[in-house]
Amino acid sequence: MPDSTASSLRERMTPRHLAGACCLLLVGAALGLMSLPEDADAGSTPSDYSVRGIDVSNHQRTIDWPAVASARARFVYVKTTEGQKFEDRYYEKNRDGAKKNGIYVGGYHYALPDRSTGKEQADFFLKKLEHTNDGKTLPPMLDIEWPSRGSDSPSPCYGLSDSEMVAWIKDFVDRILERTGRHATIYTNTNWWNQCTGQNASFGKNPLFIANYTGSPTPLPPGWRTWAIWQHADKGKLPGDQNVFNGSAEDLAALAGASRTRSSSVVSSLADVNGDGGADVVARDASGTLWLYPSNGTKNRTEPVGRRVRIGKGWKDLTLLCGDVTGDHKADILSRDPDGTLLLHPSTGKVTQDTVLGRSVRAGTGWTGVTIGLADVTGDGRADVVARDAAGILRLHPATGKVEKDRVLGKAVRVGTGWNDLTLF
Repeated sequence: MPDSTASSLRERMTPRHLAGACCLLLVGAALGLMSLPEDADAGSTPSDYSVRGIDVSNHQRTIDWPAVASARARFVYVKTTEGQKFEDRYYEKNRDGAKKNGIYVGGYHYALPDRSTGKEQADFFLKKLEHTNDGKTLPPMLDIEWPSRGSDSPSPCYGLSDSEMVAWIKDFVDRILERTGRHATIYTNTNWWNQCTGQNASFGKNPLFIANYTGSPTPLPPGWRTWAIWQHADKGKLPGDQNVFNGSAEDLAALAGASRTRSSSVVSSLADVNGDGGADVVARDASGTLWLYPSNGTKNRTEPVGRRVRIGKGWKDLTLLCGDVTGDHKADILSRDPDGTLLLHPSTGKVTQDTVLGRSVRAGTGWTGVTIGLADVTGDGRADVVARDAAGILRLHPATGKVEKDRVLGKAVRVGTGWNDLTLF
């Protein structure tokens, strides 16, 4: 925004600007992972996401924060600064009012990359922001998008080349990390990002705040496998822009720096699900949501796994095993329902939300009361099922490599008897 009376962030991101393209489980402290974490009116909350929030600026003026909290908004990003001159005079009032009412708060800076360097604007922002790591404050946010005139601006990329824009953003977020210890959230939309950064894919460590009013947060800009916050509407029943968080309330608290003590989340397996040669973490939280934490391999030893991606929902009551059943060098998931049905969920190799696994295929029935394990016993590159029944009989069910109903496993071969009192798998 060019000045304090200019349009709010929601007004700069109209559906017209987005049309046609773009139009955050306690896995284990030793691993150092982030743990687990209406109607059709404009601004109605997307049904898949229960944690909602808003972003506001001086445009909303005085806000009734008790009412916002009563409406179950859990987070807010508040405009703090713009360029290197404008300071939002409502920032402190909004920040303090939201926190007093139990709402997680983050401040944002509206970038004007043609006015000064990324480092200079980050320093100006941080002076006003007064960031604190109190467990209630979201990472500082960079708002980088169309100029105030929108995508029709004669200089939509502020006169910077792709490489100059990428360097500007890097200077800003690096300065935030240096001074706060936090990876800055980046607010943008895919259209602008692709046009003005040359589809740069180097900012995946920064939480993504994606603006998209088309009914879906995707497609995402390159470099991000998932998003943290989705601005899905520019108006609604709450003040300002309408947002949802990609995760649980506990995930949101973790993004704000709160410690996690959740013990009901389970590490299901360590396996190479995406086929890149590194062991990924497959984890299930207490609600039954399944998550993939992709391996960073040797690229980042301080952060061995990347930002998690949702595999799917409804896995709460299932027994889960991971292994390359199909023999394509990607770990699949084998699940057992409470009724004893065994299902194969083949890996697609994709690390995008809800597309990690392909369509499930029934591998068999009658698997209740059986202890099962998954490993390549036959040495053919496919993970077989080894099962012990209540009588202590151990059987091998070799994988066929087929992804066809009731043909995933071949004829069982008895390995031996008397396995009742032994610990297996």
